[in-house]
Amino acid sequence: MTAWDADAPVRVVMGDCFRCDRGGLQVGRVGELLGPYGETPLYACGACTERLVTMHQQSRETPVRPYIAARADPR
Repeated sequence: MTAWDADAPVRVVMGDCFRCDRGGLQVGRVGELLGPYGETPLYACGACTERLVTMHQQSRETPVRPYIAARADPR
């Protein structure tokens, strides 16, 4: 099973992928950018959704920025 076929219902529409910039393909909403003037929805194609899920899973196993913990040490 892939993230694209996950149990959670994802509304798939025809549109543009924010990550690979391809247009006219099936995309699902994967999040939004929030700012002081509103919200911008982010839509990703199946391949990019898979890549985002993989990146998330890997970041849980190996933190992206392990140096943050070292810099927080006041020594």
